[in-house]
Amino acid sequence: MSTDRDIHRPRPAWMNALRGSWTALCAAAAVVLGPATHTASTLVQANAAPLRHAPDRDRGPVR
Repeated sequence: MSTDRDIHRPRPAWMNALRGSWTALCAAAAVVLGPATHTASTLVQANAAPLRHAPDRDRGPVR
């Protein structure tokens, strides 16, 4: 069973430093990987779309 003393025990400094480092690392990864993931997803969708052929200049507009 835990007591009030166990709950409010201060953390060692290395635990605080490690926790802060991981928080910063995860935040940086989210900033870098978030847009990259969105861009990759958009490119996959664009590549899956059917090709659109441009009309020939000699024949005029496509109807």
